Amino acid sequence: MAFDVRHYLSPEKKALVVSLLMTMWMSFLGITTGLLTDSNAILLDGIFSVISMFMTALGLLISFLISREDDKTFQFGYTHFEPLLNTFNGLILFGLCLYEIWVAVQLFADGGQFVQLNYALVYAGMSILICWLMYRYELRVAETTLSEIVRVDANEWLVDGLLSGALLLGFGFAYLLHYLDLAHLAIYMDPILTISLGLLACAVPIRVIKHNFREVLRLAPNDRMSERVDSVVADLQGSHGVVACESHLAKTGRRYDLEINILVSSYSDWSVPKQDRIREALLNRLQSKLDNLWLTVSFTEQKRWL
Repeated sequence: MAFDVRHYLSPEKKALVVSLLMTMWMSFLGITTGLLTDSNAILLDGIFSVISMFMTALGLLISFLISREDDKTFQFGYTHFEPLLNTFNGLILFGLCLYEIWVAVQLFADGGQFVQLNYALVYAGMSILICWLMYRYELRVAETTLSEIVRVDANEWLVDGLLSGALLLGFGFAYLLHYLDLAHLAIYMDPILTISLGLLACAVPIRVIKHNFREVLRLAPNDRMSERVDSVVADLQGSHGVVACESHLAKTGRRYDLEINILVSSYSDWSVPKQDRIREALLNRLQSKLDNLWLTVSFTEQKRWL
């Protein structure tokens, strides 16, 4: 029987493998074209792809780790690696954008740079097509699997596509300047493009860092999930024998960690079977809203344990 790796990979892992292969190709294409055309903007776009390649490889590794069960070393599982990787990824991308801007300013101050426009235009067009297809593909997988790793990787393709789109417009304008006998202005197009692309691309890693760093710090999620949990807890609080309830909610990667502490009356029967029935009822209500849920429900007669 022939071995087909597709049967052993989840949609998330398949998307990351495809992304890794395409990023390797784009890295080679970008660096080679950048050297052939003497374009610093294209060369940096290729370097961007190299960094994306390593980030995608790390994302694939984290995806395999997340799918594993908890063990003696990581007793709460591996989901916390996801926001850590995404934050690191965002910081790397943001740093690269700043580096692109700095290099471009230096080139502009040195009098610009001549670029082989024919090859540059072909590269930009091909890059736009590949980046757009990969972005749409990974975005669809991310929406289906709720994978933040794939979503961040899709954003990388979006950034790369925006960079390539700006390259196409800029080099097209430089081509027009040659026909208008304004070639002395065209040499400034490459550093101008690099500065513009760097500023444009900064928005995506900033958004990624802001979203994932909240999870690294274990801040309460701001996706209305707290309100839903409060609604369920409020219903429970009206039950006979329940004096008060408090909940604590955090999100790490794709998993929600929810702790519910219930203050009960000492005059009611709170046998272990009854407690388990309440746990089961809470789990059934919450799992429809929290797909990946780590739920802890505690009962106490002393308020200090809330």
